[in-house]
Amino acid sequence: MKWIGNRRLALAAVGAAHVVWMGLAFGPLGAQTVISADGMIESTSGGFKFPDGSVQGSAAVAGSAPVEDTGVDATQCFDEDGNSRSCTGTGEDGELQRGVTWPTPRFSDKLDGTVRDNLTRLIWLQDANCPSATKIWQAALDWVDDLNTMSIACTNYTAMTYSDWRLPNIKELLSLVDYGELNPALPLWHPFMDVQSSFYWSSSSVVETPRGQLGS
Repeated sequence: MKWIGNRRLALAAVGAAHVVWMGLAFGPLGAQTVISADGMIESTSGGFKFPDGSVQGSAAVAGSAPVEDTGVDATQCFDEDGNSRSCTGTGEDGELQRGVTWPTPRFSDKLDGTVRDNLTRLIWLQDANCPSATKIWQAALDWVDDLNTMSIACTNYTAMTYSDWRLPNIKELLSLVDYGELNPALPLWHPFMDVQSSFYWSSSSVVETPRGQLGS
């Protein structure tokens, strides 16, 4: 994904030590709504450099996105044994339902093989398993480079339509999650295709896993 002025993301699903790729992208954001720069490793004259080598202009990371609604509603509270219970007085997400309210619709199909998240303004590749294969973290990063420079087509996406894809950081990846759903944990009526029941790679790294942190 291109980091100067806009954000287009490519996602990868993980099985064992490998990943199944899901392409993702995102378009221009105002500074006041940009997700914080998780994974930043150094400051450069052009902005901030990320683990995958991409650079985000400093103006674009001047602000951070408010915390979004988890998606959990007032019918989804549980006791310590996992039994359903009334949300009243629990202090759980189902009772409080805080966070930024999701727009309607949450996602818009851009009709070019990409999907716009109207909450975060991130744009994702609609085909959630474009590579149709598993990859280790570095191979996942390399695949995104190939998506930008080679004739790789995905379902509904014409090769080389965009040339600024990148792997999302962990916060961008988690912004898709609806904690009130499972298999997949995505908002109802999402427009993604061939979503994998697996973990997905992010570009973020941690001390325990320096080659890439897994996100779900």
